[in-house]
Amino acid sequence: MTVHPSDLPLAAGQERIWRGQMKDPASPVYNLGIYVDIRGDLDPPLLERACRQVLEEAETLRVGIVEDEDGIRQRIEPVGPWTMPHIDLSGEPDPQDAARQWMGKEMARPRAWGRPPQFSCALLTLAPGLHRWFGSTHHLVNDGYGSAVVVRRLSDIYTALSQGSDTANGALPPLRTLLDEETRYRSSGQYRQDQAYWRAKFADRPTPLSLSARTNPPTGAGRRSTGTLDPAVGSALKKAADQAGTSWPRALIAAVAAYVHSVIGEKDVILGFPVSARPTFPTQVTPGLRSNIVPLRLLVEPSMSFQELVGHTRQEMRAALTHQRYRHEELREDLDILHSGRRLNGPVVNIMPFDYDLRFGRAHGVMRNLSTGPVTDIDFVCYGGRPEEQGGVRLDLEANPARYSATEFERHGNSFRTFLAALSGSPGDRSAAGLSVAEVLERGTA
Repeated sequence: MTVHPSDLPLAAGQERIWRGQMKDPASPVYNLGIYVDIRGDLDPPLLERACRQVLEEAETLRVGIVEDEDGIRQRIEPVGPWTMPHIDLSGEPDPQDAARQWMGKEMARPRAWGRPPQFSCALLTLAPGLHRWFGSTHHLVNDGYGSAVVVRRLSDIYTALSQGSDTANGALPPLRTLLDEETRYRSSGQYRQDQAYWRAKFADRPTPLSLSARTNPPTGAGRRSTGTLDPAVGSALKKAADQAGTSWPRALIAAVAAYVHSVIGEKDVILGFPVSARPTFPTQVTPGLRSNIVPLRLLVEPSMSFQELVGHTRQEMRAALTHQRYRHEELREDLDILHSGRRLNGPVVNIMPFDYDLRFGRAHGVMRNLSTGPVTDIDFVCYGGRPEEQGGVRLDLEANPARYSATEFERHGNSFRTFLAALSGSPGDRSAAGLSVAEVLERGTA
């Protein structure tokens, strides 16, 4: 066996994605997408220069996949000839719609497998002083957290170049940073503690609840509805969280659990919760595939006050996050359900507390997510901010179209928002936090 000097092993989880993609090489289901709306003066050639530097720093965006009799590995390649497309849509009747359609086509485009770069980007000009930067990569080499790291670094490099400053400060660490930390973890006592915790937590092999009776795997772009959290709802969530001694996203997770319970009628609710699984600062600033999904098992008793459910969620979240690095596919293998296709969790609640406000020199950018990968069931995706402010928090619903028809998806979206509104509609002096789960559900379905 001849090992190339830039060959690296795959990280945990990468081979599963590779095998999944190879079952349907033309499927775009693993494409990740992100964009930044930029207002102000922007220098497109300078942005292209900044993008090239990001490519040179972010090794994971330049890997190729090598598979032979010795197995599968990833090989870091040089950038090579590369340009960033600049597309002027300002003459279109509706530039915003034209940009959405253009990005949709890019997200639906299969990638050239095994060949770098596993990254593409473009600058779309919508009007003078209004641009949209689009970036896409494959879930095999990056995750949603890593995509945000790439965009923040792009912002920093462009700003430094525009000011004539040194761009070396804050350079992205090598990909081996993630792999070495993973190796240390898997030989540590913490790994064994995490394994024992999850095996005990799911020793009874529970069947996760779903809002759909179908079990089809994801087949393409998911259904999505986008909105913002009503400030009154946000204030109610924040108040319930404050009274339970936790943060408002925990209250939102509790609300999703209560909603699932209301639809299905079962108390044992298992939600998926994506985590970065990056315990150190060097891993937190290294793009690559590292995120994990922990199964959050909650017992929803109708007699609980909503505040009590939030407190229960806080306790379960604390334990889950302590053990977040143990891979969900390893736990499925431990429970002998990996190859049967059974999942550990039903709906997913994805809280993405990144800094979405960026600087590009004197211009201002706002980062938006397009896709973080396949949606197996239904996802409740929340983008951080101040929940009590108008437009402070974005709340999206995404669903697997093979499991949810357009009508079913719309019905769940409307029902969930009605349920959330019930949290802010308590009469008199009684707060929503003090209402029982059953009372909140009754108000939300009245």
